[in-house]
Amino acid sequence: MGKPKAKATAPATETSAFETPAAAQDAGHDAAIALVGSNTDPLLLGLVIRANPRHADAILAYLSERHGMALVRLVSEYAAAYTAEHGDATFDPSLTTAADRLASEKGALTQDADGKPVATPDPKEKLPYDKAGGWNGVTICAKLGQNDKLVGTDSDRDRCTFATALAAHVLMGPTACARFLVGYANEHGPRPAKDGTPTMTARQRAAAEMMLTVASAVGAGTATYGDLSWAQEAMHAYLTKDEHGGGRGGTDMIVSSMETYEPLNLRIESVDALLGFGEELAEGQWLMVSLHLKYARNGKSKTGAAKGSTASTTEPPPDYEHQLMLVRQDGKLLIYDSDQPSGQNLWTVEGRLARYLNGPQDEKYFMIQGQVTPKKADKAPT
Repeated sequence: MGKPKAKATAPATETSAFETPAAAQDAGHDAAIALVGSNTDPLLLGLVIRANPRHADAILAYLSERHGMALVRLVSEYAAAYTAEHGDATFDPSLTTAADRLASEKGALTQDADGKPVATPDPKEKLPYDKAGGWNGVTICAKLGQNDKLVGTDSDRDRCTFATALAAHVLMGPTACARFLVGYANEHGPRPAKDGTPTMTARQRAAAEMMLTVASAVGAGTATYGDLSWAQEAMHAYLTKDEHGGGRGGTDMIVSSMETYEPLNLRIESVDALLGFGEELAEGQWLMVSLHLKYARNGKSKTGAAKGSTASTTEPPPDYEHQLMLVRQDGKLLIYDSDQPSGQNLWTVEGRLARYLNGPQDEKYFMIQGQVTPKKADKAPT
């Protein structure tokens, strides 16, 4: 699997706005709250409006009410400038600098860190929507991990945290998934300078644009597996300063305003103990769990030969940290692991957890980071 510190079809282009299924659409004011949140960065808000033209008036009215006309003027200028530069949001990101700034052309990932072939879904395959405006989130998460067939993405080995956070919202349905991506861009964007000047880098602008475009496709019912891989890539790039991926993976916690979080930080050394906490989950709740595998560092190699001797030695592999999720879905306790070479990333826990603690490492344990509970789906996050 490799140590996660944390490749390219473009997101779908058939839609221009974050269009949630009809049954879940908010009225104008609530939509503005859901899309804007507490964000005051005029550049990012301009991107939100560009991606959501049908909510533009409601968003500007909400901003005027909360922050005054000075911010409204700045936001309108950025929205107009981006539209003049790129046209309306019905565009192919592969033809813009957005995809270029998120990709380093490393090539598609075909093997994991141990050299095993990696099975990943066809990025052009449409997600399994149903006729009621929802989708089969279990099917999506089972096939979608942190690895992909896309040529341009470079964070496959590093984005377990981001893949897991996205998967939790995929299970909640397309409306929740789209709202999560828009909220992620809002909630994790850099604060503007005191004079209101945006501080977002070009790479972050590209990531925000990508997330909003994928949210648009998800809400409109046209998204593909490749779109969600692009979303993972953009989420990673949004919080990563390195222009070519890497870093900021590991086991950071990502919790949005759509849910409440109860930190636990419990070290668990047995499967039965972990399952005991999992069994307490209510429908739709999940536990964020990190797996820790460590070798002793005592001057001995893995083979036992002292350092500096003439015997053949092998340094212990690096310590390994990886994020998993235990979730109660449709009455079943499931585990999501985004880094499975088999391509099966979601399954019922029975008989499957013990293998995580059966390796040759000197320390093997889980950390239950915390429990996440979704807020009511019919309320716009504030």
